[in-house]
Amino acid sequence: VEKELRTAVEKYNAKSGMAAFVDCQSGEVLAMAHFDPSETNPDKPVKLRVISDQFEPGSSFKIFSAAALLDADAVNFSDTLNCEMGEWVIGRRTLHDSEKHGWLNFRGIFELSSNIGIAKEAITIGGENIFEEAKQFGIGRKTGINLPGEASGSIAHPAVWSDFNIATLSIGHGVSVSTLQLAMGAATIANGGTLYKPQIIAGYVDDKGLVAERTVPVVVAHPLEESSAD
Repeated sequence: VEKELRTAVEKYNAKSGMAAFVDCQSGEVLAMAHFDPSETNPDKPVKLRVISDQFEPGSSFKIFSAAALLDADAVNFSDTLNCEMGEWVIGRRTLHDSEKHGWLNFRGIFELSSNIGIAKEAITIGGENIFEEAKQFGIGRKTGINLPGEASGSIAHPAVWSDFNIATLSIGHGVSVSTLQLAMGAATIANGGTLYKPQIIAGYVDDKGLVAERTVPVVVAHPLEESSAD
């Protein structure tokens, strides 16, 4: 993982890179690493940024917004929505897409990552539903991994859920996550709807070096229905 991160950072001239690989069916962490060429000694990092650093997830947050929409049964896959050719005025603000899209169905909105499409859908169920669904996925709290220096991330609850507040939340603005939080959330969808606690210890050995006790998966929550995950 470290080798691949170094290769990717150098290839794309990125400032840094982070990666977390987990077993979706158990929460076992298989690998976590980062590469930052600005560090004094990149081969001997002083902290694990996968759990300590926070960033705004942006469009990757849309998986949680989509989960809320599906669980609320608010999506009809045969319906289409006008994505306003990439520019939508909400009150005094304007929401943009990186590409100009017209009428799209939900699958198209998600595949093309339309900010406007997701925002319009999110407004139909309200900000509170998106907010609570994200919290169920572990956003805004520590994962509980047994390592020091873990960040909790954050998700703000506005005083008033205006359409613009709902729109920006649904596309991951005003939210912060760690790489591990994001990975565990994605794993939840991959395994059918179960959020596991990430674990780095496979088991315990006795004084003879034999495995005396294996770590069992720890379920944190069931944020979404299996049909929604599917």
